This record gives sequence, C-alpha cells and structure tokens, in this order.
Amino acid sequence: MTSQARYVYAVCRADADVPTRDLATVGPARSRLHKVVHRHIAAIVSPYDGDWVPASRANLRAHTAVVDEAAARGAAVPVRFGVVMPDEVAVREDLLRPNAASLSRLLHRFEHVKEFRLQASYHDDVVIREAASADRTVRRMLHPAGAASRSGYHDQIALGEAVAAAVEDIQRRDEVELLRHLAAVTEDNRVLPVDPAVDAFGAAFLVADRERAAFERTVDEIATANAKRMQFHLVGPLPAWDFVELPFASEPDDPRALRTG
Repeated sequence: MTSQARYVYAVCRADADVPTRDLATVGPARSRLHKVVHRHIAAIVSPYDGDWVPASRANLRAHTAVVDEAAARGAAVPVRFGVVMPDEVAVREDLLRPNAASLSRLLHRFEHVKEFRLQASYHDDVVIREAASADRTVRRMLHPAGAASRSGYHDQIALGEAVAAAVEDIQRRDEVELLRHLAAVTEDNRVLPVDPAVDAFGAAFLVADRERAAFERTVDEIATANAKRMQFHLVGPLPAWDFVELPFASEPDDPRALRTG
C-alpha cells in the first residue's frame, strides 16, 4: 500500500468531533487523525504507510487511546486493531457504505451508554468446599471409608469428573444470580469466556450514563455480600467492544487497570 493508505480506528457520526488532544497514532510516525465521511456516518482514520500493522505495545496503546477518546466524545463503534485500507475511497466504499445501516443502528444504540466488564473469581478452595457440601456423591468420594491411599486411578478420574460437574453447577447458579441482580441497572449484557479453573464469572454490561452510579453501587453491594466467597474486578467505562457484532470489531489485547470491588 502507498502512503494514501488509511488506518481505521472507529466509526462515529459524520458531525462528531475528531479527537484533537495530543494522541499518538498507529504507525512509525505521528500523523493526523481525520474523518472519512459517508452520508451520516464517518470513519476516524490516519495515514499509514504499509499494509501490515505490527501488534506492538505502542500500536495497541495508540489504537485503544484513539477509540477511548472517540467514545468519550460521543457514540462510537470501535474497529478491531490492524484494519488498514488502501485509500479513503476504500474506507468509504468497502467499509462505510455496505455497513451503513448496521453502523447507524449501533451508533444510535451507543448514544449515552458505555461498556463495563465484571469478573469474579472464587477465593482459594471455596467452590470445592461448596461442591462437597452440596453434592453427596462428591462428599462421599472426597472422604471415602478407609485410607485415601486405597483410591485407585479410576476412582480419582470419577472424583475429578464429579467435582467438575458440581463446580460447573455452582458457577452457573452464581452467573444467573449476578445477571439477575444487575439486569435492572443495565441495558444489555454479554457473558464472556473465562477460565473455569480460576474464574467464577465474566460478563460485559452496557450501562446508560444515567444508571452508572446505580450500577456501580449494585456491584459494590454484590461484592460485599459475596466477600467471603469471591473477589470482583470491574473495568470501565469502555467503548462498547463486546456489543459490536461485525467482523471488523474486536478489542486489541491491551492491559487495563482493574477496579476492585
């Protein structure tokens, strides 16, 4: 690609302000952020020399910072890291025009809302003890009559499967309960994949600005009520990364500070 190539960060309304504070852009040199407009929507872009974007820490941070700033200024649809188009005509004709209806609906949906992510992890062996308490089979297998050393290989396999099933049931109940408590103060949610060996729950929530205080208060109440069982981490506000069901939208792997409830 030539220097006419454009790196794409996000889609916004055509009349939205382009981020103007001193932001680094993706690429080896700082370049000017500007918009490519198609009717009522626009892509936020910067010039880029090349057709491949290294996933360096500097590039990931620059991409995230521009998307964050765009979302802070108004409705914005984040574009996944690494999207480079040959020129502004391609941005308009290949990105904006064919997706105009979907992008317009998302921009309307994301007006005055932000994404928050909540993750919960169990303390130590809490969930194992709960599984043994709730499931007679697990309890009997964990504490068999006679010496534990007499348990054979197949007994250990059966125990592992029984514990895993009981833990999964507890995690599912916790997930349902947490989503139920937060439903009244959120617009939508997406359950996120987690490591079941470590995490109890993970979800993204779309929260209206007017409900942000109530949402954070509810998370604090949930964290307090479950303090002996779980630790909670709340991240946000974020652009609505997890609510864009289009092939060009997914969040870069960029570390963020966690707020602990």
